[in-house]
Amino acid sequence: MDGSANAAMGVPLCSFAGVVVIDGVATEALTLWFDTGRAWWASSGTPTGYRTSGRTTLDGAAVTMLRPKDNSMAAWLAVAARAERVRVLSTTCLECALVAEGSVDAFIDPGSDTHR
Repeated sequence: MDGSANAAMGVPLCSFAGVVVIDGVATEALTLWFDTGRAWWASSGTPTGYRTSGRTTLDGAAVTMLRPKDNSMAAWLAVAARAERVRVLSTTCLECALVAEGSVDAFIDPGSDTHR
């Protein structure tokens, strides 16, 4: 589960993400947005309709980022200065799904080493 602090505050940005791994190989994955029921599913070897935005540069991009931390403030500001739009949604699983479908150009952790 991701975005539990959001959920505890009544912010509807909370999701579940899971992956099936067989012999060290990811075979199937699911992300579910609790508030809407919207789901993203993929299975190894099965084509999906998901398409990223195709953007290959940061300049002008719409990005989501982890909130800045003391150890990443300079990098965070450098990314924010080049991107067209920045969002901090506080739910990495959902943010990655939004990248997969092209709703945002990228999800960025600008060096905070936050992910567990």
